[in-house]
Formats: sequence, structure tokens, C-alpha cells
Amino acid sequence: MNQHEQLIEKFYTAFQQKDWQTMQSCYHEEVTFSDPAFQNLKGKEAKAMWHMLAVSAKNFSLAFNQIKADDRKGSCHWEATYSFSRTGRKVLNKIDAYFEFKEGLILRHIDHFDFWK
Repeated sequence: MNQHEQLIEKFYTAFQQKDWQTMQSCYHEEVTFSDPAFQNLKGKEAKAMWHMLAVSAKNFSLAFNQIKADDRKGSCHWEATYSFSRTGRKVLNKIDAYFEFKEGLILRHIDHFDFWK
């Protein structure tokens, strides 16, 4: 496993443990994040989103696999199960993540999933 694959694994292992501080440490200070729910977050905004999600998650579990990365780009598939805060309904979110790296950290993170599922 190369350094960027290890970084992706570190990020999602921390998320499994709701360790938002370790997740934030995987991000470059100039990071950008986007997904169907949180679009075009930059720097501290992106880091704050993971903090909010980690501390507010109820009945949360996460699995990840298919980690691939080279010296510039990477990807991973992850699935999160949790209770939706407004309804209490159980949600299974299947997500494909794409990354770009800079200075050994995640510079760009894009998650793709079906928002309506």
C-alpha cells in the first residue's frame, strides 16, 4: 500500500471511529470538498463539515474498500449507515470518493452518490 492509499485508509478508519480531528489532519489547508449535499466547501469549511457529521451521527457505521491511489489521484468506495436526524429513518449511503493530493495530504475530495436514494 503506497502513502496515498494509507492516507485514504487513515481518513476512513478515523471516520469509523468518529475521530474528526484525525480526519481533518488528512486534509491539506487548501482542501476543497464537494458532494450532492455539501457543495464547494473550502479549507476550514470542509474540515468543519466532518466535525459536524462525526459528532452528530446517530446509529452510525461505516465500511470502505477499493482504495486505489498513485502519486496524484486516488479513489475509494465507502458505505455509511446511520439514522437520518429529521425522521429517524435508517439510511444506507453508497459513495464513490475521488481524491487529488498535494504535499502528502488530500487537496481535493469529491464524493458521488445518489442523493435521493
